[in-house]
Amino acid sequence: MARHNSRPFLTRHLTTRTQGAFLISILLAIAALTHTALAQEPSPPVTQSVPTLKEWWRADNMGYGVDGMTWIDNFYNGKGALVVGTPKGVQTWQLRYPWDTVNIFTWTGGSGNLKTGDFNGDGVTDYIDQKGNVYKGSRNGLPELTTIRVGFPSSEGLSPFFVGDFNRDGKSDVFHFSSLNGSSYERIGIIYFGNSIMQAFEQTIIERLPPFDTGWSGFDCYIKHSGEIVLMSRIGKEKKREDGYKMYVLTAERNGTQVDARASSELIIPTEYNKIVTKGISAILERDGKQYLIAAELINGIDDYGANNLVVYNLTNDKFEKLSTTRMDGISTITALNHSIDGDSVKDWFVQRTSSATSEYFDVFSGRMDVPLEQPKRITGCQSSQLQTINNGKVFMVIGVGYYDPITRRYKGCFSINEYDTLTTVYEDDEVDAGSLRVQVIPNPASGSQIRAEIVVKQRIECGIEVYNSNGERVWQEK
Repeated sequence: MARHNSRPFLTRHLTTRTQGAFLISILLAIAALTHTALAQEPSPPVTQSVPTLKEWWRADNMGYGVDGMTWIDNFYNGKGALVVGTPKGVQTWQLRYPWDTVNIFTWTGGSGNLKTGDFNGDGVTDYIDQKGNVYKGSRNGLPELTTIRVGFPSSEGLSPFFVGDFNRDGKSDVFHFSSLNGSSYERIGIIYFGNSIMQAFEQTIIERLPPFDTGWSGFDCYIKHSGEIVLMSRIGKEKKREDGYKMYVLTAERNGTQVDARASSELIIPTEYNKIVTKGISAILERDGKQYLIAAELINGIDDYGANNLVVYNLTNDKFEKLSTTRMDGISTITALNHSIDGDSVKDWFVQRTSSATSEYFDVFSGRMDVPLEQPKRITGCQSSQLQTINNGKVFMVIGVGYYDPITRRYKGCFSINEYDTLTTVYEDDEVDAGSLRVQVIPNPASGSQIRAEIVVKQRIECGIEVYNSNGERVWQEK
């Protein structure tokens, strides 16, 4: 007989690895209060893809990621490697198996945030880190690198910085924003042109542009196939009823160092007096020859810095075309990933969001920009953690951050390498009497995936869950 009480929801879960076509049979011994007859034919179940992370290996409180981290393809005998800051310096790991932290190269510049280029035009990949240290390559696919001191500003580094062949001479150049007269709010652009002699980068200061109103680090840029640099500046006029974005296009003379700068277009966002809309947190993605600006914008101005919209603009032809606006609070970072985690070969991107004083979310979105934003894949990290994707034959996600605790005099932080996985989840909301409720798995066959069944009822029940294959054989049972 039924034992009715007022206990809260009871949830039963089934998670099992399966292959083939399956049927989930939910055997209910006690009925819900609202039904007295046998169960009616259930309506089609609601399914959705539930993202999960399967931990590959974890190493907390070891300081890994303390000076950043970057995945580099084709670094060692055709294989990729993870550059990661550690208490023993910035090391390079192959990650062929869990805990494979054998160091194959130490980056003496002290930064694990790197970009690649060919700065002397010899056809061999070179590297530059966020502190302005250049590493000259001798052979592709081998870590035979020589550290070159170029004389970039070491006090502020090169954050943010961009690499491309701006004057189309076959050598990579570096563009970055530099403080104007020591101001943290006004910056100018500087291009360092590559040279066959690595130590002889030629510097060109972009003087024709007005100082950039940075506010809160509101810089972005993308490089066109022609080599032109399109700069994104915030308007941010606090004393007026407007805000928005402005584009500048920088064109360098072929094989030279002279740069022509011109204003291209702007987007004015009307606002209340002394209110700011642009938050200065953004990313520019290139997909199928088109550029997209993904930006965090304030809803209530700086009076409520955490109330945000995530806005996507199409920048094709250097124009602003708003594609979507999504409410998304607490945005702290928007970044493109190195790889696709959903298997469609298009690199995905993520929004980092602060959820509390001790943790953060990573909402990962599909890299396809020709479709509306879909429900993100949410991943939880630790406070101020970084997210990187690696590909050592399979795509993994690295979540972590390291720091030095002066009180305990130890390195701390979280660090984990995870495999992205998906559960096929089936929801059935019908209330039924004693008997049997059968739910079809969708998609079916569920080859190579996991199946998760969730039963939520409003009273105490006795139930069992069984999984049958297409031959009618029971392959799993829970009582």
